[in-house]
Amino acid sequence: MRVLTITKQSNNAPTITDTPRFVASVDSAYSYQVVATDPDAGDTLTYQILSKPEGVNIQINSTTGLLTWDNPTAPTISNCSRCG
Repeated sequence: MRVLTITKQSNNAPTITDTPRFVASVDSAYSYQVVATDPDAGDTLTYQILSKPEGVNIQINSTTGLLTWDNPTAPTISNCSRCG
């Protein structure tokens, strides 16, 4: 008789461990280094922006987590979901 043991591996969510700077100056570059940890040993973190307002040129390096915004501009009603 053969016994087969199957072990279910769990995948725990990573955690962002710092607080981003929420102030960006109009017409000045903005950057923020995301710092995150994953409780699952050996897992590789990959960073991505899931959604952003149309016309907003914000990027994140998928490997390093460096978020950059080349030219923050004042929001208008058409491109700001949290404004007025």
